[in-house]
Amino acid sequence: MNPKTLIDRLAAAATVPAADGQAGGDQDAVDGVFVIGIGFGINYGSGRGAIQFITPDKSRSARGWVWFEADSVLANMFAWLHGVMPSFHRFSAVLVPYLIDPEGQSLTAKIMSHGFTEERA
Repeated sequence: MNPKTLIDRLAAAATVPAADGQAGGDQDAVDGVFVIGIGFGINYGSGRGAIQFITPDKSRSARGWVWFEADSVLANMFAWLHGVMPSFHRFSAVLVPYLIDPEGQSLTAKIMSHGFTEERA
């Protein structure tokens, strides 16, 4: 699909109600689309959001969908996510709940209880 066609379809898509507790009425369902090897599009909405794209003449912030051709699509996606995702601090390790269940059984014990062994066929 041509990037312009993609952006035109996204711009014409129906809006969705804002999440509970958020102001602003209906919102666009998609904020960004990233196509590896081609480029990415970002919906800047009103141009006053968490991420803004100032036009080259610095006269205003871009509004609506803007398409960028880029080779580094994944890097741009991570940069975009870093800018738009809420941030918070954890004061405990992230992996511990995945490695040890509430009863204190280790990951190795869980694997062994399902019939997996270290022996290889």
